[in-house]
Amino acid sequence: MMLRQYQPTELDCQSLALEARATNHPFLDRHIADGRSGANRFDKPGECLIGLFDGERLVAVGGLNSDPYDTSGRAVGRLRHVYVAQSHRR
Repeated sequence: MMLRQYQPTELDCQSLALEARATNHPFLDRHIADGRSGANRFDKPGECLIGLFDGERLVAVGGLNSDPYDTSGRAVGRLRHVYVAQSHRR
């Protein structure tokens, strides 16, 4: 397995999104839509989108964004869009 940063415009998370939707976790659909529209690019300082790949198959995804609600002036992050395929849990 390989962990790597990837771009939200990549469409390789469709199979994960289908599985997530089937288990009542539709947030990956928003991740795909936000990537296509540019609404969330994970491109601000400290932000990234990471995928865990089993061969060519994306089996887990998670993103780190700066927290848009933080007013403290500190660099506060927020984990987003975290999903692990059922076959790769535990």
